[in-house]
Amino acid sequence: MSETLPADVVTSLLVNGVANRPQRVWAYESVPFEAQFRAGTGGPLMDVEGVSIAFLRPDSGEAIMPEGFLVRVAEGRYACRLVPALAGTWQAVARCTSPTASVAVRSFLVDALPAGTPPPPQTHVTDDSGLFLLLTADGAPVAIPGDAA
Repeated sequence: MSETLPADVVTSLLVNGVANRPQRVWAYESVPFEAQFRAGTGGPLMDVEGVSIAFLRPDSGEAIMPEGFLVRVAEGRYACRLVPALAGTWQAVARCTSPTASVAVRSFLVDALPAGTPPPPQTHVTDDSGLFLLLTADGAPVAIPGDAA
């Protein structure tokens, strides 16, 4: 009788759809993140358990994605959106806990709005902090009811 061991999970984290280049965004811009989990290097996408994404802010604070704001958009693909206001270098950390633990870390730079530029009005449903956007099952931001935008 032989037992099969699960393949090591390999995690990739995409910022604005890009996995391998540093990204720059404007403050208050809606930034999409996608965590992808594969069975080994170059293996097929696979669903995992214990998926989370946390953000390390430029002021050394931490922001953890609230429950319900990270959605599974397809097998092995999990998405969220962040609306950072604080300028500086941020880090995103995506992880899973099972079948094997895996982590991916990406840095991205948030540029402050030019002097005198007001932040855009919020047209999507956010968490209490205003940092995370609520998404539909396919990864689209949920519009504020009654908003024409």
